[in-house]
Amino acid sequence: MEFVDIAPTILSEAGADLNSEKFAYLDGMNMAAIASGDTQKRDYIIGESHAVTGPRAFIRTKEYVFSMQTRPHKKRGQDLDWAQNASYEELDPGLYHMPSDPKEVNNLAFSKEHKKVAQKMKQKLMDIVLGDNRVEVEWSSKGSNATGTAVFKSNYAPGAHDYKLKL
Repeated sequence: MEFVDIAPTILSEAGADLNSEKFAYLDGMNMAAIASGDTQKRDYIIGESHAVTGPRAFIRTKEYVFSMQTRPHKKRGQDLDWAQNASYEELDPGLYHMPSDPKEVNNLAFSKEHKKVAQKMKQKLMDIVLGDNRVEVEWSSKGSNATGTAVFKSNYAPGAHDYKLKL
């Protein structure tokens, strides 16, 4: 389950018809449907953080976890499309095979044997966190009254969040 599942779950429990066109913008799924097996299964989950090294995103399957830096610094609202043009090395990628390396010690991101896996996971992650109607909001601007101002919207990979990833 992902954070994006919270809103659909609450709305569904309140009686909303999630199949209605007015809820088509929601990325997530109803957690009750996930738990009962009444909805499609995800091949992966997505997450983001603002780690010590800067903003990072990750994608995790049953076998692998891939993470990368999404911006070169911690400044919110700046360089939001940096990762689309950064080199693979600049992304500071991490790829770990969870069954054999659950503590994430052996980074396989530059391994020739894992190159295809790393590239597929990187592309899927970028398509979702950087391209699937992504909106970045600046919540800390003076005078914003915590309403936020959209500072960037990207749509280079619409529909990428389809929960399928074949490695």
